[in-house]
Amino acid sequence: MKFFKAFYITGTTTVLVTIFAFLTNIIVTRYLGPEGRGQYSIVANLIIIITLFLGEGIRRSNIIQIGSKSNSIRSVFNFNGIIFIGISVFGLIMFFLFPKMFIFLFKIDIEYVLIGVSAAFLGVFWKGVQAIFLGLQDYVRYNLILLNYTAGIFVLNFIIIYIIDLGLDAILFAFILVPISITIYEIVKILPLFENHNSDLLKSNNKKNLILKATITSIAGFFIIRGDIFIMNYFSNVSNTGIYSISKVFVDLFQKLPFLLGPIVIARSAATESSKEVANIAKLSRVLILVNFIAVVLIYLFGEKIIVVLFSLEFLAAYTYLLYLLPALIIFSSGHIINAFLLGQGIPTIVVINNVFIAFINLGLNFILIPLHGIEIIPIISAASFSLWTIIFIIYASQKYKIRISDFLLIKMDDINYILKFGK
Repeated sequence: MKFFKAFYITGTTTVLVTIFAFLTNIIVTRYLGPEGRGQYSIVANLIIIITLFLGEGIRRSNIIQIGSKSNSIRSVFNFNGIIFIGISVFGLIMFFLFPKMFIFLFKIDIEYVLIGVSAAFLGVFWKGVQAIFLGLQDYVRYNLILLNYTAGIFVLNFIIIYIIDLGLDAILFAFILVPISITIYEIVKILPLFENHNSDLLKSNNKKNLILKATITSIAGFFIIRGDIFIMNYFSNVSNTGIYSISKVFVDLFQKLPFLLGPIVIARSAATESSKEVANIAKLSRVLILVNFIAVVLIYLFGEKIIVVLFSLEFLAAYTYLLYLLPALIIFSSGHIINAFLLGQGIPTIVVINNVFIAFINLGLNFILIPLHGIEIIPIISAASFSLWTIIFIIYASQKYKIRISDFLLIKMDDINYILKFGK
């Protein structure tokens, strides 16, 4: 499938996913208020960090293995099942043996932690299987799974809030019910593909190395993007965390498209010669920067009113945090796309070094500067981290692939026509 045809399929899905996710944030936030929203945000991010820690390396390895035909669908699927069973048993044992540790770390009720942990384990499995479809470049099924997940969360929350009125417990439990239905769908669709995928055996050491590097990169990337939620909760309280999380809703909106395009870039990068694909990466980077610039201007002008209208006056302070984050979001998508391209090239050392280095810088600055300047410094540190992370990737890609830095940053007149013609 041509690159920008896949772009259009994923772009359409992105619009729908963004709408459902944004509507979910609106109804949940207005229903729960700052304190409830804070607890909801901690659980949602707990699911993400555990899924990344335990499953992101496997997910990215699955894309590369299937895309490069270095392993069979049956083998990759079975490996995912074994990992899911193993981490579920081990994780739940740890949870019940050391519940106070989880309460101390996350400062929320223990039953909410259990929901988050259980949902994360399910996420490791269903996202791992979803990656198989992406490795096959089955973009329709890959995107349909993601759309069903996001739409399912919205519909279930709508029923819980406006029809049944069950409260925070039921809202969080949706994080378990929806993945169960997604998992059943995936299994039904993937079983018939077991015998129709030829592959060569991947050496065990290479596979382990790939998973390890992908896992380290993903965890470090999480702390760069979302670690500030936990830092805010640690240094402040759950209500302030809830308010701050609204600024992160807007950050997430800026990342929807690069996050959904990223796996496509990984899959194509694994199956395509790098010298041919890098031109598309530069083009995509330019387009995303232009789109983000327009969006940043609009949010600067209307963001305050949007927050009040959609989330209520209680969350107005989130706009101040957002103002610090917006400038960095103009180029942040470019970093995501280059990062995804390099992941598909087998995760070169620069990917690991850049993610780990910026994560340590981010965490270190927060713990040094917050006691001196207060929690207001958190979004400033995050914005600086986003920018530095992206700049390092742009400079590296420019040097390695002999492409001018401006080609990653400045839109060209023929870019739009190229996209409209489903570029090659």
